[in-house]
Amino acid sequence: YRAVQAYEAARRKHPTVDRSAFAIGLVEFDHRHRYRSAADWFAAYLSEQPEGPLAEEAQGRLMEAWQRAGETSKARAVGEAYLARHPRGQYADLARRLTR
Repeated sequence: YRAVQAYEAARRKHPTVDRSAFAIGLVEFDHRHRYRSAADWFAAYLSEQPEGPLAEEAQGRLMEAWQRAGETSKARAVGEAYLARHPRGQYADLARRLTR
């Protein structure tokens, strides 16, 4: 995927100031269906930009990626954290299902 190559080049130049980790996570999740890899990228974005403009979506995608990868306990832990921060967020329903 050329998009991933471009995002990786952007990360080499500016590793913590852009959204490339999130974008690579989207490619891994939506196009490649590599959910463990996607989770790693969403986690990287959250580590680099915990208050970034995509933090809520990254956390929701991280939770969903772990769920799809079969990592229920990791998905549940992210779901609990998500609900603590975003009780009415777009991924709140999924988080509630995972944390029951």
